Amino acid sequence: MIRCLLIKRKLYDYFDNSLSEVEHAQIKEHLDICSGCRNNLMKIKNVVDIARSKRVPHPTEEFWRKFQGELDDKLNEVLVPAYKPGFWGASRVKSLVFVPAVSLLVLIMAFSVQFHRKNSSERFDKALLEELNVLEEVSPTVDFSNGLEFYIEETFLVSEM
Repeated sequence: MIRCLLIKRKLYDYFDNSLSEVEHAQIKEHLDICSGCRNNLMKIKNVVDIARSKRVPHPTEEFWRKFQGELDDKLNEVLVPAYKPGFWGASRVKSLVFVPAVSLLVLIMAFSVQFHRKNSSERFDKALLEELNVLEEVSPTVDFSNGLEFYIEETFLVSEM
């Protein structure tokens, strides 16, 4: 009985001829005298014969791509737990990130506009002073007592004639 248990464990290897010559000969001797172990060997042979007679489909590349995607999805579900919003909810988390980002962007834009205005007005003033200096050098007798705007307007009218 104990001998049959040990033989039963090696019957698959005996059937596949993957045992050493000594083990193969010992099991063959036992099978000659033990009908129970012979029946187990016949059952193994029948199962293997049925399995060999069946056509095994070969999966296509499409199957493996779909399988890989579904396997990845299942693994992600198990290994990476889904985010479940807490008391504040998911929208609260988004607003905690979105609002400061937008506020920072608005501040940057406001400072850049202010800086641009300051620089452009300084450039305009500088250009006017340079023009005034040029006018004084060209015609020192020009009277600016009525204001610079009057002189520019008068110059513009004269140049159109």
